[in-house]
Amino acid sequence: MEKSPKDLAQTRNSKFPTRTLLIACLGCLLSHAAHAAAPVVAILPASGLTNVSATLNASVNPVATSTVAWFEWDVTAAAIFRQRTTPQSIGSGNTAVVLSATLTNLLPGIGYHYRVVASNSLGLVSSRDVFFRGMTIALAGANPLNAACGEFVDPGALPNALPTRVVGGSQYCIAQKADGSLVGWGRNHSGVLNCPVLANVVGLSSASLHNLAVLANGSVAAWGDSAYGKTTVPALASGCVAVAAGGDFSIALRSDGRVVGWGDNTWGQRQVPAAAQSGVVAISAGAWHSLALKTNGTVVAWGAGTTIGAYHEYGQSIVPPEATNVVAVAAGAQNSMVLRADGSVLVWGQSCCGITTVPPEATNIVGIALAVNSTYCLALRTDGKLIGWGDSSFGQTGTPAEATNVVAIAAGGLHTIVTRADGSIFGWGDSSFGQLPPPADLASNTLPVSSSSTMPPSMSGTYEITYSVTGADGANATTNRVVQVTNLPPSSPLTLRVDSTNNTLRLVFTNSPCVTFTVLGSTNLSIPAGDWPVLGPAVEISPGQYEFSSVFSRPEYYYRVVLPAF
Repeated sequence: MEKSPKDLAQTRNSKFPTRTLLIACLGCLLSHAAHAAAPVVAILPASGLTNVSATLNASVNPVATSTVAWFEWDVTAAAIFRQRTTPQSIGSGNTAVVLSATLTNLLPGIGYHYRVVASNSLGLVSSRDVFFRGMTIALAGANPLNAACGEFVDPGALPNALPTRVVGGSQYCIAQKADGSLVGWGRNHSGVLNCPVLANVVGLSSASLHNLAVLANGSVAAWGDSAYGKTTVPALASGCVAVAAGGDFSIALRSDGRVVGWGDNTWGQRQVPAAAQSGVVAISAGAWHSLALKTNGTVVAWGAGTTIGAYHEYGQSIVPPEATNVVAVAAGAQNSMVLRADGSVLVWGQSCCGITTVPPEATNIVGIALAVNSTYCLALRTDGKLIGWGDSSFGQTGTPAEATNVVAIAAGGLHTIVTRADGSIFGWGDSSFGQLPPPADLASNTLPVSSSSTMPPSMSGTYEITYSVTGADGANATTNRVVQVTNLPPSSPLTLRVDSTNNTLRLVFTNSPCVTFTVLGSTNLSIPAGDWPVLGPAVEISPGQYEFSSVFSRPEYYYRVVLPAF
């Protein structure tokens, strides 16, 4: 049947609302898709640090998608995070949620690092890792300590705070002490050992002739040789979380995952490619090339070595296809080294000294190191054993008997520095310029130790003194000392000195400290001592010095000083 113009108009009008509804629903879907995304994470400093515990902190934004998150952690030397906390639900909101987890039973004085990992249906992301270290306090004197009442002198305590990090330069070393100060030893070429006074250093890197430090506020400090402008930090290097000193150049990693470079660019080593402008979680700088580790476990390389055959061109910047699932990178003179998630190591570039031939015992590796201007490699196993290979002209790849329970490693020019589980620093290899052994005073620091005590001024018994110290990185350590206080028996005879002025009698005498003497008084010397009135106790004005004062109004009055057994 043919419809009238009115019917056609009604039909057309009836369709428009349906079309509008479909468009509106499609807009809802597009809006949701635009807002939903992989989680956004930010790592926060550890809190509540003691010598055996720490609370890990981070923030996680679920970005409108149901998200779970957890922490991964390990000792500082381990690039592979072998420990993880229980996953927690973050919800599906659109604002950041604070995530915390407390670790206990940590090793006193050992450094740890951690990161936060979050996952939802749209992706898995992880943050950069941050460092924390516990401390211990060494008691001076015995514990428990026996003392006589009134003669006790607190022997005190000292923080047993060894350096929080150590790096190796060409012919020197730099360490950050527990009080935050930097100290260097070895050859002071171009002022590399003239460490500036810096607050809140969270990362260090040393090369041949210059050093870099990244601070907690994201700024970068540089010192040493200034050739090629490698120590002139550009404004773009802000909000940084890591630094790497190369041969004559420097690179830094910003919190947004972007790498920034400055200094010599003869080989394009500081000309950061587009692939390293985002999503980078770790960096390393060699003599003439740079490496960046991406969040997906791939490696980006640039600088010398993009070809093979020419001067400095050994293929060190040609990443092999098997370099996947990488968790750590290290750039050397003309080599590149990576650690994969399965604990295996891969080295490529110049084949001098067998450096590219990874020994079979280099398995279950958790940390790697490669010298900026030399040709040897170091790898740390999960059992604390160090494996070295490549150039060993000064024995730097050997493993001395003392190199046990290693938790952190650093490769210098021709020397090796390690940190053991007890926090001590040990090294071997070239010592021509005093880079070995480490100075004996690395544990010395300016950290004040506070103490609190339940000990009364003069009373026998068992008491406790609590000592506390806080390091520059916020780590706090406490320890206790038990003190058993005993009273000495009173000495005999008792010699009194009597002063009387203006009807006031003052008895003064010396005896063993912490003895309770009672003063009696009477007008009749013949009555039994037990019947004499008690006037009060003698006051111990200083250890072993006693005094009693009394106002008298009689022409004749007698006094007795007796013990509590009276």
